[in-house]
Formats: sequence, C-alpha cells, structure tokens
Amino acid sequence: MSGRRLAAILAAVVVLALMLPPLAAQQLHARRIARASAAVERLATALQRAGGAGLAQHAGIAGRAPVVLAGAGAAPVLSAESGWPADRAVSLAVVLRRLALAPQADGEARSFDEPDPWGNQYLVVIDGDGLRASVMALSAGPNGIVDTPFGLAASPRGDDIVVRR
Repeated sequence: MSGRRLAAILAAVVVLALMLPPLAAQQLHARRIARASAAVERLATALQRAGGAGLAQHAGIAGRAPVVLAGAGAAPVLSAESGWPADRAVSLAVVLRRLALAPQADGEARSFDEPDPWGNQYLVVIDGDGLRASVMALSAGPNGIVDTPFGLAASPRGDDIVVRR
C-alpha cells in the first residue's frame, strides 16, 4: 500500500471518528425527547380517561384545586417567571395507585412511576370543579428547568414538553 493511500485511509478514519460522537449524541437527544413526549401524552390521557367526572374526588385530592402532583426523580428547577408553586405534597404515584393506574406489564402506565429521560420528575396539574377535571402533564425537558407558566391555559415555553387534556 502506498503512503498516499495509507494517509487517505487514515484521514477518512479520523474524520469518521470525529463525526460519530456528535451524531450519536443527536440521536440520543432525539430519542429522549420522543420518550418524554410519549410519556406525558400517556400520562395526561390516562388521568383524563380514569378520572372523567370527579378526578379530584377519585384521587383523594378534592378541595385542593389546582393541585400539583410530582412523579419520581429529582425536582426540576422552577424558573422565577413560571409562577409554579413549590409545594407538591401529593405524589403522582399515590394518585395513580388510587386510580388503579399503577405501572402494568402491558406498558400502558409503564413510565408513570419513572423519572423523565433526564432524571427529573414529571409534573401534573389537576384542576376541576367536582364534575370535570382538566389535566396538564409536563416534563421540564433537557435543561431541567420549568419555563412554562403555571396554569392550564399557559402556552409551553423553553424546552418543556407539555400535554393538556
């Protein structure tokens, strides 16, 4: 093998070695966002479906509307502008067990007792008038900071992943 050919092969190997880690990191980032999006979608849908009329009463959190539930994991940072209450006395896992939505083998509620892909808690806001409940599920996203303002009508901000029902 000539020196030029060997140098060209080595240059190609170096270029590939430099390109692969960023591509792998982009794929990992995209998969994490997809997992978090699917989890908040399933969570909001399951809570809305399970609760229907009187979700707060069924969950044992009546009279405390709106209530913020926190899942497993590290507490995400609440940005000062978001207005989220720091009090999350009600565990998401406890409410899910009361509603018989604990993680199941079939995967329907599989991710409800797990932190988001970045290790932070999923946050859920439930607000209702005793007849009907509104639900918002949120992951703080890759940066771990909740930027979306508190309230069921607020628009998602930053890299937060939000679903409303």
